[in-house]
Amino acid sequence: MENNLALWNRVDKTDPAFTKNVSYGRKYTAIDPQYQLKNATREWGPYGATWGLRDLQYSEIETPPYADNKPASTEVRLVAEFFYPDGSFPIVASQRLKPDDDVYIKVFTHARSKALSLLGFNSDIYEGKYEDVKYVQQAKGISEAMESLRGKAAAAINVATTNEKIQDIRAKATERYRRNEIDDILHQDIQLMCNERERKLNADPKN
Repeated sequence: MENNLALWNRVDKTDPAFTKNVSYGRKYTAIDPQYQLKNATREWGPYGATWGLRDLQYSEIETPPYADNKPASTEVRLVAEFFYPDGSFPIVASQRLKPDDDVYIKVFTHARSKALSLLGFNSDIYEGKYEDVKYVQQAKGISEAMESLRGKAAAAINVATTNEKIQDIRAKATERYRRNEIDDILHQDIQLMCNERERKLNADPKN
């Protein structure tokens, strides 16, 4: 069961810095779609290579007037297949058509977000945890702490002059990750920074 939740547990938490409260209509917490795209890219690589939406089919559907006397409207509906390294599944999303509105872009982004949510991305928002002030405050504290550690790690990596020092930083980061002192995203970022620094050192030892 733990293996089944491995991806979910890596991507379920949301950085409050990439959210905003929407108050018109129903109240909810919106997620920055570019932030989602970055996190999915971190997991699987660039969009379109091994993950994304394919077989996109758009249609415009006339909807009847609502019971509360709202006028009839037109919705843009997207039916597509979401694929990723472990499989694929169908996804459907719709968006009301408005004048001078990038509705096709919006419905595409909505479909992508819906698909990612089925895999656990930003699950804490969909579970309603962002309605708990204490949870959000704790999430902000964790995010700020990770950013501080990221800065310190980047500084140490940038001044490392040997592969041995890079390996030491890498090992310490992995140990802190195993002790749950840093999260999965920061751990991956440190590994990537170490890889880049090693590449530069090996290409030119003077760097």
